[in-house]
Amino acid sequence: MASPGRPRGGGGPGRTPDYLEEVQKAVHLARGLGFTVIVSLQSERHAGKNHRCPLPDAGAERAWSRLAPRFADDHGVMLQLYNEPIAKPVDSAAWRTWLSGGPTTGKHGRCTAVGMQRLVDNIRSQHAGNVIIVSGLNVKTTLANAPNVNDPTDPHDPQLVYAVHYPLLTGSLTAEWDRDFGDLSASKPVMVTEWNASSGWQCNPDVPKNAQLLLDYLSAHHIGLIGFAFDHPHTIVKNWKYVPTTYDDFHCGRHYDGGPGELLFRYYAHTPAAPRSEG
Repeated sequence: MASPGRPRGGGGPGRTPDYLEEVQKAVHLARGLGFTVIVSLQSERHAGKNHRCPLPDAGAERAWSRLAPRFADDHGVMLQLYNEPIAKPVDSAAWRTWLSGGPTTGKHGRCTAVGMQRLVDNIRSQHAGNVIIVSGLNVKTTLANAPNVNDPTDPHDPQLVYAVHYPLLTGSLTAEWDRDFGDLSASKPVMVTEWNASSGWQCNPDVPKNAQLLLDYLSAHHIGLIGFAFDHPHTIVKNWKYVPTTYDDFHCGRHYDGGPGELLFRYYAHTPAAPRSEG
């Protein structure tokens, strides 16, 4: 998953033509090795943006106007509009702003969202037919009551996927999964684009059992999953030899000691391989 910051003119390595070329070369390298790639727009501190708007704003629109044409001819590249959108409370007004834009308030004050629909329209106007990933609200953890996003290129066969992060492993489980993304998956493509479940973060003693229940649920609902992360030891891999983590001798409080790596390896081993996308 390539995660560019906002590539606007002036100021900072993430806003220069050289940086855009670097992102494009990295994507092409991954594609040449047979990977499908997600280009995800990150607008956060670690991406060089200290005071981000909680929903995509005009900066995000400018970014996609430059990014989308670079990958328009490769349907093995998916475009994720905005990482972890936020609007509180998650109510009908928040979803309207998420979809259509308008004033919104974040940690650093007021800003103006452009709306997911406008970003989709902008990308399609660049003649980019790539699959577009639309992130849910509440830091991308819910799609409950999300409004429909239209694909102007083909409204009857939209090339859109709706995405969440980190499904909960506590509470009523299937009822919450149904609410947050499972119900929507009955009518629209859904992906979990980031997930881990370790002993060191939001842990409870039932994590190993519930992690398996989640993978079974995702498989039954034909929901895609991306594990976090093969390039980060002690998450789903133990080391740079990519030995998968396990839940052996699991207990909470150990910092990333024990995770779902082995479960994920088995999950993907039993998933039929998708046909390789050609550029």
